[in-house]
Amino acid sequence: MTKHDSWVYLVPQSPFEAIANWFPNGFPVRDPWPAVMMGDSSIWQVDLERLATSQVWAFAEIFAINRKLTRDEILDGIQQSNFIGIDDCWVDRLDVGPEGMQRTLELANFLEVHPEYTPDQWQEFMADQQRRWIDGNEQPPPMPQTIDEVDPRLRTPEIEAAIEHQQVKQMLHDKGYSVFDVMMGYARADIESILGTDSGWELNFEAKDFEVKGDFTES
Repeated sequence: MTKHDSWVYLVPQSPFEAIANWFPNGFPVRDPWPAVMMGDSSIWQVDLERLATSQVWAFAEIFAINRKLTRDEILDGIQQSNFIGIDDCWVDRLDVGPEGMQRTLELANFLEVHPEYTPDQWQEFMADQQRRWIDGNEQPPPMPQTIDEVDPRLRTPEIEAAIEHQQVKQMLHDKGYSVFDVMMGYARADIESILGTDSGWELNFEAKDFEVKGDFTES
């Protein structure tokens, strides 16, 4: 299965605001668009493979409060349905890596060819996405090195920020900086050479992900 690399950041006062500090790098999602329809709502599917156990519990606490159930009841439901969802109305912005960038480009190509697509055409497109990117192990091309290399249809401030993020990660890897080096400021000059001194950009380090299955949507 392809390693997914899309994240969403939510608007203030969303139902998930109380647990936002558990997701300093955004909420990991499986697809770079809200691919699940529930009634009239478009739903972002949370990528369960990238959730730590503590993050699943955080989701369960929110659902338990809102649905007047126990956390264990919610966790059982998540385990059975293997799904957690976030309504698109709560999403402020999207951040992507190479896979998310490539799939977003494929979506743009589909919409350009089928500006008024039929349900059958959409289902065929999504079946291809499922086969290649979710069930399969499709590998995306590298992230563009500059915003000029990005397809004009996809150029947004978020994409530019994602490219900068990849540049910094690669620089830290190539030069062998440790987390301690970054925290002590030893890498600051190199980071600022990429981002500029006024970017306000910060490095965040994620806890190790645990493999957890789950479900639920808050709309």
